[in-house]
Amino acid sequence: MASDAEAVADQLEVQLVKDVSLLQPGHSEAMGEFTSDGKPHVFTFELFVGGKGLRPELGQPFVAISTAKAPFRLLTPGSDIIDVTDDGWKHYGHEQKDLIAQLASQHRVSSDETAYWKMRHDLAREEVAKLPPIAIPDLPSPNSDLRSPVDRFIGAKLAKAGVQPAALADDAAFLRRATLDTIGLIPTPAEITAFLADTTKDKRARAIDRLLSDPRWADQWVPYWQDVLAENPGLLKATLNNTGPFRYFLYDSLRDNWSMDRFVTALVAMEGSQRGGGTAGFGLASQNDLPMANKAQILSSAFLAMEMKCARCHDAPNHPFNQEDLFAISAMLQRAPVKVPSSSLTQGLNANSHVVVSLKPGQNIDAHWPFSSLKSDTLPGVLRNPEDSRETLAAILTDPRNERFPQVVANRLWKRLFGYGIVDPVDDWEDVRPSHPELLAWLGRELITHDYDLKHVARLIMNSDAYQRVVTEASSRTVKPDDRLFQGQGRRRLTAEQLVDSLFSVAGKDFDCEELNFDLDAHRGYRDFLNLGFPHRAWEFVGLSNERDRPSLAKPSAQPFTDVLTNFGWRDSRAEPKTVRDEAPNVIQPALLANGVLGERITRLSDDSAFTAMALRDQPLDDLITQLYQRVLTRLPSARERAAFTAMLSPEYGERLLAVPSGLVAKKPRVTKFAMWSNHLNADSTPVVYERERLVHAGDPPTPHLAAAWRERMEDAVWALMITPEYTYVP
Repeated sequence: MASDAEAVADQLEVQLVKDVSLLQPGHSEAMGEFTSDGKPHVFTFELFVGGKGLRPELGQPFVAISTAKAPFRLLTPGSDIIDVTDDGWKHYGHEQKDLIAQLASQHRVSSDETAYWKMRHDLAREEVAKLPPIAIPDLPSPNSDLRSPVDRFIGAKLAKAGVQPAALADDAAFLRRATLDTIGLIPTPAEITAFLADTTKDKRARAIDRLLSDPRWADQWVPYWQDVLAENPGLLKATLNNTGPFRYFLYDSLRDNWSMDRFVTALVAMEGSQRGGGTAGFGLASQNDLPMANKAQILSSAFLAMEMKCARCHDAPNHPFNQEDLFAISAMLQRAPVKVPSSSLTQGLNANSHVVVSLKPGQNIDAHWPFSSLKSDTLPGVLRNPEDSRETLAAILTDPRNERFPQVVANRLWKRLFGYGIVDPVDDWEDVRPSHPELLAWLGRELITHDYDLKHVARLIMNSDAYQRVVTEASSRTVKPDDRLFQGQGRRRLTAEQLVDSLFSVAGKDFDCEELNFDLDAHRGYRDFLNLGFPHRAWEFVGLSNERDRPSLAKPSAQPFTDVLTNFGWRDSRAEPKTVRDEAPNVIQPALLANGVLGERITRLSDDSAFTAMALRDQPLDDLITQLYQRVLTRLPSARERAAFTAMLSPEYGERLLAVPSGLVAKKPRVTKFAMWSNHLNADSTPVVYERERLVHAGDPPTPHLAAAWRERMEDAVWALMITPEYTYVP
């Protein structure tokens, strides 16, 4: 058994061949010679993964071959030539990740499940057909050209208030907004160019269809549900007051575009792996005396906009919920009666207190649905296991006769797309009313009658003039429902994840972040450590806290990401659910972008930068400035901006290219030593981390192909656009 103070190894010295991909901690390798007779041969490579108490991780297994002392290449069944170098393995890893995602998506398709949910959705349409129809307003001239039902509902209230709607946003602003709202990124220069050149009348509708079909829709919505559902995994001591990383269920279901009723049903079932990404991870709770009460409260606020947090310890004084209501739902989740623990009851109340504790310690609460105002029975044929109280709860939550659920979901979508909900707050509807009740009801019906497909409702909203209008001051203010008109878009800032993801997208760079794992050599089991892999989108990050904040367990290349994310509203700990983040502007935000490690990586013209590729092209400076503005701000520069950037970049522009070999690239120093749990108490581990931190702060090495003086001015130009408030807000 390895000692906790074992030596810090230099992996480059450990591995047998020095010029191949670096041998990662926990791996071993062997080399053999084979003399071929020139005939075909079959090589079999067997790998056993996982085991009792072990994390089922593949690591980096491969077989490579070298002939006549040539560089090693992967031995593959195909004809692809893949060099076993750091760059070659990185490229191969990206390809394999995409392939595995496709195969997994195909594997998740079940004909039985498809048939079951078709039956459910057909039944839902039958139920909605029994309800009184919702009348879509007829608008008088000059608004009669508004064909979208969304616009007719909005227009009717605007006309009644005597308020004119705002103008439509221009094409560039629309595309930037729509792309951010669907895939969480700003559009690429190629997408911008193609869209602006398109002269057809339906180009916005086709762009919306293209974006809604993009699998990166999942990347935009995972962080939202992580907040709302309090996904809170921990890298260290994974079972200590944490949830499992059910982010992978969120990602897969959103990527596959599961219907919202199926999404909720799977979540309530809490099945699969607790630590490997299944919904069983949602079943783990931070409140260990009665974990299912915590989950009941999260579900009620997320999907019914019923805030039951106070009922955790006493009857809710400002909501019509008592303790038994919450505990009855928790019993349904627990699949057994709940015995009330004394730790869940508020103690020491006097006779005059308006807070009431209606339960007693040790009292049993049976599993039942407590709200008579919502349907408590289930439609025939819906339950596959009538004895399962979790399935019953999910069926009641998503029952088409309970229009609360689809309206809550539609309202959450509306708030994300406009900045304010038709009902606000979106997670607590007590004593608040909708600004447009008929519109909300109509959107809820649309969700039900179109297989609970959230993208269908998104398409309806995004194709409306209301969504496509410019930002207005009136629509950016918090007002009462009667005064909320949605005459234009509300001012919205990029989420923390959108900000970071888009920065790396415009720079054309990978995160190049270390593995989110303290147990790199896999000495411990999954109950002690989680491995959340190498992040490629910002939602994949997690809190980096370690035992007693030991420097030897720091993550220097991940820390700049979490620093920016937390200062822009992301939470590294989500012990409680939250719909609206604290995203108030502060002085640290621009300072981090302007002077931080992450900002420097984006602006540095390294050989892997898209800005470097732009600067190396043989083109007029005016074209370079146009491309720079389109890439960062999704628009053309004004005459004044163009003049300013021309003055900055024109000196020595013709002499910017240096005569160096075309294949020459500046590479980062190779990090070959790793500090981890098994060696973090060794005296050498902290210096290893400090050296890695020094390299991270040094940033990406600049390209040798550009003259230093001009390159630095170009970096200043990128920096100036990156830190402008225009970049950080949705147009």
